[in-house]
Amino acid sequence: MVAPYYSDEQVTIYLGDCLEVLADYEDKSIDYALCEAPWFVGETSERWQEWVLPRFGQIMRVSNNIVASCSHRRLIDYHEVCAWDHLVSLTVPDGRNGLEWEPYAVWGGKPRTTMLDIPSVKTSEGWHPSAKSLVWAQRILSLFPESEVVLDVFMGSGPFVRVAKKMGKKAIGIDTEEAYCEGVARCLSN
Repeated sequence: MVAPYYSDEQVTIYLGDCLEVLADYEDKSIDYALCEAPWFVGETSERWQEWVLPRFGQIMRVSNNIVASCSHRRLIDYHEVCAWDHLVSLTVPDGRNGLEWEPYAVWGGKPRTTMLDIPSVKTSEGWHPSAKSLVWAQRILSLFPESEVVLDVFMGSGPFVRVAKKMGKKAIGIDTEEAYCEGVARCLSN
């Protein structure tokens, strides 16, 4: 069992690989999971798939609903695609600017196709190279308003767990980078 890096009454953060952390969770014990997998800049899409597919299988085992970035390649069949105007000029780790929109596949919930309009909001998370805004996280969480327990398996700057806490939901965040776990824990403590 992986010990939590940070925990309060609503949020638990783990420093580790989601394969190991999620092994301790029961099937379908999480209402909603976000799968925003790392970029692996400079790596091939085959390398990315070798790394992400086993983790995605574990996420599908524990979660009832999943929203996953599908900008790399389609992982498995899904019943809807959500996309939105990105509007925020993200700078990805290799220095390129991000997309103006980004496709996301959704598994679970009621079939629908949604365009989420995310207003242009710059983040102040200087400790993460491609931090997403809290507005982004709130719009993603709005896809499944009935969910009580949410999971972000590649937490990064943690907007998903931070907004879930503000909405009164329980949240689990996992990341392999201690600096990101520490940054999110600091945000949650303030």
